[in-house]
Amino acid sequence: MSREYLAEIFRERIYGSITVLAVNIGLVLKINDGLTVRHAFITIIATIVGLWLAGIFSSVLSYRIVHQKNMPRKQFAHELTVHRGLLMAGWSTLIMLTLAAFGAVSLHTAILTDIILTITALTFTVLRGTKSGANTFITALISVAIQATIIGFIILLKLNSK
Repeated sequence: MSREYLAEIFRERIYGSITVLAVNIGLVLKINDGLTVRHAFITIIATIVGLWLAGIFSSVLSYRIVHQKNMPRKQFAHELTVHRGLLMAGWSTLIMLTLAAFGAVSLHTAILTDIILTITALTFTVLRGTKSGANTFITALISVAIQATIIGFIILLKLNSK
């Protein structure tokens, strides 16, 4: 796999993770309003499948607009595999919701645990992104702070849009 291909998959995974994180925060705020495990499953599945389909659709449509022809099969297969990063973003939530469905944990615990896992994963991703020979400790710290602030703003925007 080329670095560009991996970067594309990571981009989709990061975007999906931030979106699922915002949805999970919204779900945890709705637990006292009668949220059920079934509704949480439907919300997460609709979110990740919708993101995946939107990603593929936008790639195909933008290709058609720019090139004035259909996307070649090889390119389409590439887009399908790249956008799987969006699908992968929701697996931890689905696993935690499955535990809640079987009564192993409460719905609140399942969603909260997944929020913590996602924030931890995003933190390691941001920290990994700052690793560069050109970065000093101060520039890496500034970079992490800026990226964390941006992620926070994105989550707040997504929460306020609901």
